[in-house]
Amino acid sequence: MPAVSGWCRLDWIRSFNYENGDILFLYVSGSVKKVRYKVEVIEGLVQIDTVYDRSLWVDQEKYVQSIGGDKTRVRLLDVVDTDGLSLYQLRDHGLKGNIQGKLTGELRDYIMSFFQKDLSAEVYPEEVPERWEGERRMITVNSYERNPLARKQCIDLYGAECQVCKMNFEDTYGEVGEEFIHVHHIKPLHEIQKAYHVNPKEDLIPVCPNCHAMLHWKENGVYLTVEELKERLKMKLSTL
Repeated sequence: MPAVSGWCRLDWIRSFNYENGDILFLYVSGSVKKVRYKVEVIEGLVQIDTVYDRSLWVDQEKYVQSIGGDKTRVRLLDVVDTDGLSLYQLRDHGLKGNIQGKLTGELRDYIMSFFQKDLSAEVYPEEVPERWEGERRMITVNSYERNPLARKQCIDLYGAECQVCKMNFEDTYGEVGEEFIHVHHIKPLHEIQKAYHVNPKEDLIPVCPNCHAMLHWKENGVYLTVEELKERLKMKLSTL
């Protein structure tokens, strides 16, 4: 099995006739023996060449075996690590026979209850230079992959609180705001122009949507930094 730290999309060996939109739960064998990942099929049968990256694999022999054959492309939705999804618990909640297969009944409901988040849902768009009203226009922009695991690690480090204005959505709105926050790339992805390894502590920072918008708004052609925006807010509050 490939190492999963840092991946958002993955080409998986196609063992079933998966269709776009199918939800899969990935079981990690070996010493782990747990269901860990929830993924969505975004391409049931990959039509273009798969990129084989040895660095993502723990086992060299299995890496070699993976080359060739049909693949299914999936995207990560959520990741958990709980003994509640261990092989023992799965069998106690209806798993019979092989770990692979279609989920139904009690076992399906049991596994799904552990996965609550969509780590890729809150993608904040880069600034689009022109906005149009009253007519339809097509604007093509470059998009750069967000890493949902890095996003989660960033929130784990800083907490779900805006690091500019200290807004906490759960404190303000109650349960509905629990763990809601945007994550800002300190160096905008469109300036990087290539894939890179994200450091959740140094490259990302949690911010509320308002502060996030201000960080993506240019002043005299230049984006404000997080520290500059914090200083602006501090000055504004001091005059009230």
